[in-house]
Amino acid sequence: MHIIVGNGDIRNMGQDIDDFNTVIRINNAIFNLNDDVGWKIDIWSTRYRHDHRTGLPMEFPGVQKEILKIYPHLKVWVYNNGRPLNQFCREITKKHGIFPTTGLLTLEKALLEYGSPVHAIGFDFLDKSKLHHYWDKKEVTDSAIGRHNMEREKKVFSEYEKKGDLIWLS
Repeated sequence: MHIIVGNGDIRNMGQDIDDFNTVIRINNAIFNLNDDVGWKIDIWSTRYRHDHRTGLPMEFPGVQKEILKIYPHLKVWVYNNGRPLNQFCREITKKHGIFPTTGLLTLEKALLEYGSPVHAIGFDFLDKSKLHHYWDKKEVTDSAIGRHNMEREKKVFSEYEKKGDLIWLS
């Protein structure tokens, strides 16, 4: 079983998350593991520009070697290495008619890699009444939403749930 761990508010789910065969974490979550969200990570899914030699994001100077020491078998899914967006991101944009978040790109990639169903937790679709990231305790702002259509993206996730492709961990 495989789980995508979003960056929304998650509490007391660490052991349940770590029990999955494959744990996929998004963007900065790799730097913010704790007992509430678990410690396991098999895949780091990110939009950060990456180093072609290591496959690791370049936005965090000096961190690449440390990440490889801690997670020597870490797999990285990168959807953007500067502009223009890569082919996969363009395909998902066309498929759903919206500019996808890293979360939607990760769901699509997980379904391609592992098939159905994929489990998920920590997705709040940037609801302004909730925290933006579980680790920073800051509210969602318009700049966080940017050019994403969160209402439409929430519907896409709901469609996958109805088809049985997505199971929410609660």
